[in-house]
Amino acid sequence: MILKNLIGRSFENPATPLSDPDNWLIETLGGGRSAAGVVVNSSTALEYPAIWKGVNLISRDVGKLPLFIYRRLPEGGKERANTHPAYRLLRHKPNPFQTAVDFKATLQAQALLWGNGYAFIDRAKTGAAGQLLPLDAAITWPVRRGGLVWYRTVVDDQQVALMATDVFHVKGLPDGSSGGLAGLSVLAKARESVGLGLAAREYQARFFSNDASPRAVLEHPGKLTDGARDHLRESWEKIHKGLSNKHRLAVLEEGMKLNPYSVSPADAELLKTREFEIRDVANWIGAPAHKLGDPTKTSFASLEQENQSYLDDALDPWLAKWEAEAWDKLLTERQKMADSHVVEFLRAALVRGDLAARTAAYSSALQAGWMNRDEVRDRENLNPIPEGEGSKFWQPSNVVIVGEEPEPPPPPPVPPALGPGAAPQDDDDDPQADDDDQADARAALVADAAGRILRRLTTSAKRAARRSDGGLQTWIAEQPRPKHRAAALAILGPV
Repeated sequence: MILKNLIGRSFENPATPLSDPDNWLIETLGGGRSAAGVVVNSSTALEYPAIWKGVNLISRDVGKLPLFIYRRLPEGGKERANTHPAYRLLRHKPNPFQTAVDFKATLQAQALLWGNGYAFIDRAKTGAAGQLLPLDAAITWPVRRGGLVWYRTVVDDQQVALMATDVFHVKGLPDGSSGGLAGLSVLAKARESVGLGLAAREYQARFFSNDASPRAVLEHPGKLTDGARDHLRESWEKIHKGLSNKHRLAVLEEGMKLNPYSVSPADAELLKTREFEIRDVANWIGAPAHKLGDPTKTSFASLEQENQSYLDDALDPWLAKWEAEAWDKLLTERQKMADSHVVEFLRAALVRGDLAARTAAYSSALQAGWMNRDEVRDRENLNPIPEGEGSKFWQPSNVVIVGEEPEPPPPPPVPPALGPGAAPQDDDDDPQADDDDQADARAALVADAAGRILRRLTTSAKRAARRSDGGLQTWIAEQPRPKHRAAALAILGPV
């Protein structure tokens, strides 16, 4: 591990400057206070169901998607580079105490709340990544010194600096004040929205703890001493406060009156406020509101579009950030310059739980000819079809190459003509007629096969004639070419 102590440097985090000591102190002690009077930090924010649902939803989906390093093949295409040093880190085990699923979910949750998710890349002597260790986003931030980017963090109560090449950084919306080095903290920007939601939840909880009854004042005709007033309040709350004391009979003495004076939750539209806050949080997190528990704006007809919007607008941008950072920090400079490797999530895993969607996608891919049956079976964790039958590709029979004419359909077999004045006869009992029928059938089959061979040669000749390099002369000089001979034998063989 390469750690450089930054002795004599300021410990100031540019995200919470010392020039604003009140906010800095509150942030250091655990968060900022909203206008609703509620402290909002990474711990209290997760107590709000909408925040918990949104962060858990996106982090879980990013964590469960397999992330692979692929090697580009010389003849085109790519294959999984399972011998690459970082392959195991991204796919299975980034460090001794986490799986790849938990590691990705951890950094993603930090990026959603703090705007940044950090991990230290512990490299071997060869420079290859040996493990990925998550860092605390609250005490880690990037700085620029001498034209270079470094990351500061705290390890064992000591401030240390890490080279940018040794920090895996997943950032949210870039912060312009930092030159785009860090992401903007969602908690800092959404503090008022989250604070209002937490305050509304707390108000509703206190409302029910008071028997869901309006607040009231006890009016006494005389003047009470301080002790008598406190005793009256305590005794009244002991008898009537809380759901367990609901519907208990109130007894008023000495001419006292009970005067309610608060507004009901229906009048204050508390429930509508909480629904609005869910939609507000959905905008901050970037997830559809119905996935955070608000179905008011979603119909059954639009649910499919909402889910697709979540994949396109909420999830895929984060996947692209992960892929770009892994490409930049985990591949060698030679691999990046040659573009010999690529890092990609297996997005097809998003529809693994939807059998109908997978079936439709597989059917389309098989019929279009860009997947074979063995590839489909591999996606479904099934073994290949024996004897290589599953490796064959299908292609539509009603399409041709652009600029070429389709082969005409074979003509129907022509029945043998009858002589003048001849009438059809019943050949059921005539052996000679049976032999003639078989001979006619064989002749029709041979004629059909010969016609197919002729059409195949004609199409091949047309293709050669369209070439500008004397292709037709070459085609004539090479006849009969072996592949046409083989095709003719394949057609005539069954006949």
